Amino acid sequence: MATNTVTVIGNLVEDPELRFTPSGIAMAKIRVAVNRRWRDQAGEWQEQTSFFGGTLWREAAENAAE
Repeated sequence: MATNTVTVIGNLVEDPELRFTPSGIAMAKIRVAVNRRWRDQAGEWQEQTSFFGGTLWREAAENAAE
């Protein structure tokens, strides 16, 4: 099974909620807001916020929930 890894740098929207699978594996769902700023053709600042969701597993989930 292949695993994809993505790095997102932003701000957590809410605290991660630590849960455990029936087999005892830690998991935490997260939402991250990423702000992007740029100047448009008229020289005016524009800003856009994108939201990303993800799931952390095992030790990463436990660390995020602390």
